[in-house]
Amino acid sequence: MGETAVPEPNLGSASFRRCNWVRRGTFYHCPVCDKKYTGTNAVEAHMSYHTGVKLYRCDTCGRRFANRGSWRRHLICIHNQC
Repeated sequence: MGETAVPEPNLGSASFRRCNWVRRGTFYHCPVCDKKYTGTNAVEAHMSYHTGVKLYRCDTCGRRFANRGSWRRHLICIHNQC
């Protein structure tokens, strides 16, 4: 009988990029320094180093941090908070 056409994948779609990463081990690259990451969230977090954006703020002293790990370490070491 007739063959059904298989649609071409949308190479720009997020679901295709995720599947491509899982199957082929590709990486996402930082557009500034070309560091490699396994996911887009990691690249977005890394970009705060280049842009200087500090999303995390200590409610006790007001100091700001670019990444969550540094903010948590500050809370524990400086203010003895968990």
